[in-house]
Amino acid sequence: MSRFRSMKLAAWALGVAGLLLTAPAARAEFFEFTSTITIDQTGNTPNVPGSGSGATSTFTTPGGNVVTLNALDSIQLPPRQNGQGAGTDIVPLNISVGATAPMETIDFGFTLTVTFVDYPSLFAANPTPGTSPLTFTFTGRIGGSIGDFQTNLDLLSFAPPASLGQTGNIEYLVNLKVPNGFAPPGVDQDGRLTLHVRTRAVPEPGSLALLGMGGAGALGMFLRRRVRASA
Repeated sequence: MSRFRSMKLAAWALGVAGLLLTAPAARAEFFEFTSTITIDQTGNTPNVPGSGSGATSTFTTPGGNVVTLNALDSIQLPPRQNGQGAGTDIVPLNISVGATAPMETIDFGFTLTVTFVDYPSLFAANPTPGTSPLTFTFTGRIGGSIGDFQTNLDLLSFAPPASLGQTGNIEYLVNLKVPNGFAPPGVDQDGRLTLHVRTRAVPEPGSLALLGMGGAGALGMFLRRRVRASA
């Protein structure tokens, strides 16, 4: 076998392995999401638990003001989000207040869950094959002053700031948007919490193994040829 033919076979083996690795796989472009929210008994208002867990959680403060957290989903927003490339922003939570009672200081915790369902295309009727709903859980605290038709609330903490998860061969990276991840509520406008979502398809283990086998085989053929040539 000529040296040219040996090198040609080596290139062919690597090419086959590369094709196996880049063969069409589940795409990581489009998703829908749903959210739930719960107000926790934390902070300096521990005796005023939130009522409701799911789409809405609300409580009346010791002074008589009202804070309501509303969980949103992609049915209320553009129904399919595109997470590839630079990713996309989603708003899974908004905050409204009723600040008609006297001014007071509040500080409370919340738990937010966001569940993603991956789809292979914008109009696909069924989720991406091999995937299942993927849920992320975040906790945070909101505090500040409220009352006398004024509000000055801020996001005191949010954890984890970024979270990575995988369903099938689709990887999701979800983080609090930086900057402007939290827009505080006003008396006449809702506040919101914004997350940034990026998705990508990751190689399946079988494809990586095939690539390694192809590369090893090609390298072995090339080395054997060199040994024979130098003998």
